[in-house]
Amino acid sequence: MPIPNMYCPNCRDTSPCATADHRTSKDFDGGEDQRKSDKRGLGINWFHRVRQCPVCSEIFATAELDEDLLVKLIDLFASTSELQGKIREYLQRRENITDSSGLPRSK
Repeated sequence: MPIPNMYCPNCRDTSPCATADHRTSKDFDGGEDQRKSDKRGLGINWFHRVRQCPVCSEIFATAELDEDLLVKLIDLFASTSELQGKIREYLQRRENITDSSGLPRSK
C-alpha cells in the first residue's frame, strides 16, 4: 500500500508521510489504544495516528474521524465566525452611540 500524501502543519508541504510510532507524539497520553473518544460523552470517536514528514522530519498527530462529523464541525465553525462578526459589529455600533453632549451614552 502506498504511503499517502499528507499536509505537514510544520513545513506546510504535502508529501508522503509515513506512520510513526504513536508513542513519539508530543500528545501521547501513555495508552496503547489509538482509538479515542471524547471524555464529555458527546459520542465523538476518532483514530489517533502519528505521521512523520519526510521534508522537515516533524512528527505530528492526525485524527481519522467520520466525515459527517467533519462537515458538522465546519458548519459550526462557520456559524461561530459569523456570530463573532455580528457581535463585533454590535459592539462597534454601541460604542459609536453618543448623547447630544458628545459623550458615550450612559447605561
